[in-house]
Amino acid sequence: MRKVKEALRLKFSCGLSVSGIARSLCVARSTVSEYLSRADSAGISWPLPSDIDDDALQRLLFPLFPSVPSSTRAVPDFAD
Repeated sequence: MRKVKEALRLKFSCGLSVSGIARSLCVARSTVSEYLSRADSAGISWPLPSDIDDDALQRLLFPLFPSVPSSTRAVPDFAD
């Protein structure tokens, strides 16, 4: 979460581009874009609210998908 927080800070406080943030954090531009896109979708900007810790931020940006019981999953049609 440290890099995610730093990406948000660099974007919103410093106004760096995605490329600049990627160079600063030593990650791919696509990774930075993904972080920023997830933050935008979750309605998160900088500074982070004081009640959001690393675990809460993780849940907001990377929610777990509910597991689907195998009995309710679609079965592929192998005949085609």
